[in-house]
Amino acid sequence: MGVLKQKGKTVDSVYYVLNSDFDVITPQVPPQVAPQDDIQTKCNELVLFCRIPRSKKEMMAFLKLSDRKSFDKLYLKPLLNKRIRYTVPDKPNSRIQKYVAIHEKAREPEH
Repeated sequence: MGVLKQKGKTVDSVYYVLNSDFDVITPQVPPQVAPQDDIQTKCNELVLFCRIPRSKKEMMAFLKLSDRKSFDKLYLKPLLNKRIRYTVPDKPNSRIQKYVAIHEKAREPEH
């Protein structure tokens, strides 16, 4: 097939090396990024989960996530003040902060 070429030979053996003229195609593995549809589905599930107030830790456990920055960027920030809200709005970094779904009737109309 041309993958190897004979490099040397002794009385007892022959040895081969990789043929540099042979094109070896290394398969490309796509990065493991959550598809947008998957993120949207999880966001919808998270809103339903937050029908009762939940902590950030509970929300991350529900989605089986451990990276807080990714959780904030992909799930929490896009939903905050649109589909979920703070339970302690005056103190967003409070240690007792929880998040709760905004009821459909209470949501402001989008323009």
